[in-house]
Amino acid sequence: MTPREWLTLLVSHHYPEDHDRCVLVAGVPFCRRCLFLYGATILVIVLQHTPLAIPDAWDPILTGLAIPATLEFILERLGRLRYHPSRVVATSLLLSLPLGRAFTHYFDDRGDLRFWGFVLFFGLPAGCAALWRAWRDLQGRPPGASRTDAGEKPL
Repeated sequence: MTPREWLTLLVSHHYPEDHDRCVLVAGVPFCRRCLFLYGATILVIVLQHTPLAIPDAWDPILTGLAIPATLEFILERLGRLRYHPSRVVATSLLLSLPLGRAFTHYFDDRGDLRFWGFVLFFGLPAGCAALWRAWRDLQGRPPGASRTDAGEKPL
């Protein structure tokens, strides 16, 4: 693989036929969900060290903002919801607030239960759904073949 192909794989993590799920940045496809989620999460983390910091008292309310993105991700992986770019951006931006707060707690104390609770409650189910989808996608596909090579239609 060329360095550009490795970069594309790293930042898009989608099959080429799924690059419609990406945003082109300098000709390189970046995963839309990750670009908005992690970009906004980093902004929240940085803002936590300014007068614009979100107070700790808001954590329970902010945690609820993770529900739409988590459900959207799981339902899409289970084939119950079709991909829609604007929904992905909206739910990713909502998720960035509690995720940024959770990372801030983690950076302050690696054992903070607010962070690890967030990981277990939201990350574990989403991770399981992603693994299930990856396993299902690989069933019956020869090594190196894309989903469309195996006759599967994208969701």
